[in-house]
Amino acid sequence: MNEGRELKGVTTYTVDCKGKLSIRFFSPEIGEKLVLLHGRDGDCIDVYQEKDFNNVAEKLLERVKTKNTRENRDLIRCLSIKYIDTKEVDEQQRIIIPKYALQKYGLSGKVVIEGKNKKLSIYSKEAYSEHIKMLLK
Repeated sequence: MNEGRELKGVTTYTVDCKGKLSIRFFSPEIGEKLVLLHGRDGDCIDVYQEKDFNNVAEKLLERVKTKNTRENRDLIRCLSIKYIDTKEVDEQQRIIIPKYALQKYGLSGKVVIEGKNKKLSIYSKEAYSEHIKMLLK
């Protein structure tokens, strides 16, 4: 998630009973702070490096300042609604996912982490299987 680097690949990790999830498969690209958002299709958690998230938010705010349209204001509103939390990456390259997000997305035991250029998406194994089926249609 560092500038110029793309996160690619798919791996399976286990969420522990405290909600900790290793993201070391993608290191050293992972930053110190990550922003968790509700995924676009409502089936996963999207994870961005804080710097990348802030860049997107700043661009949207600038867009609203220069062209204050309903569409641009809706984009800002949508971004704030999708926000879950900002989490620090610990020394073992793990983040703690909030309990309500674990429950909402069925994240327990084995989960799938997919690198999608500038973000990671975290799926339950079942949701990832459905995601792949939809892509293949």
